[in-house]
Amino acid sequence: MLSLVEKLMELGFSEYEAKAYLALLPLGSTTGYQIAKESGIPRSTIYEVLQKLIARGAVLTQSFADQTRYTAVPSTQLLERMQRDVQEAIEALDQGLQGVAENAPPSGDTWTLTGRRNLFAYARQMIEQARKEVVLLIGDDDELDAVMRYLQGAWERNVAVVVISPTPYDAGEIPVAVHQQGSRMRNTLGHGFILVVDERTVLMGEVDRSESAIWTTNSFVVAWARWCLRQEMAGSLLPPSTRDDMRSAPP
Repeated sequence: MLSLVEKLMELGFSEYEAKAYLALLPLGSTTGYQIAKESGIPRSTIYEVLQKLIARGAVLTQSFADQTRYTAVPSTQLLERMQRDVQEAIEALDQGLQGVAENAPPSGDTWTLTGRRNLFAYARQMIEQARKEVVLLIGDDDELDAVMRYLQGAWERNVAVVVISPTPYDAGEIPVAVHQQGSRMRNTLGHGFILVVDERTVLMGEVDRSESAIWTTNSFVVAWARWCLRQEMAGSLLPPSTRDDMRSAPP
């Protein structure tokens, strides 16, 4: 799971900005010196960081004759404003892009994605657009945590969903195939994954180390990935009916 610092960084904060804001929240009104002490940010840097937070609207100040004190804007207020700003920017961009001609990637092409956030964004989009089937093999439960609500949404739309995991995982009604050689699978995959949707698209890669993946609609790669997942399911503990359904489905 991402830490609060990492989540704020995904919203555009620098690491120091995130640490300073989180340290300031429980302190109320305090000095830059105290914020540096609580956050671990060097004193030589803290005032520059605080100025950036002020510009973001995340921190307020009080100035006295010989001292400036700082307080954090309440998190609910800050997040509501950020959400509103992002929504307004998206709406304006959507209108502006309507007049721009676009060409979708040619069918059968293979593309490389980089960055943890991009990988999960593509996985989410693929799952949300699924119509018939979603099959996901993961090497670590952290990746499953990140996409579980989208898998649940697909399941509720009557999409067939199967997860292959190295360890037991409570996914509600969604079948989770626990590989009989889970430790070997975990050591081999690490934080890797393979996602196949509707026998049309594949996303496979790793969310740690390189933080990269390939996305493809190449029919051979899709068929190969799906065949590999069927072989993995054959070595997994899964209700026979679910395993048989996957085996009988066309590659």
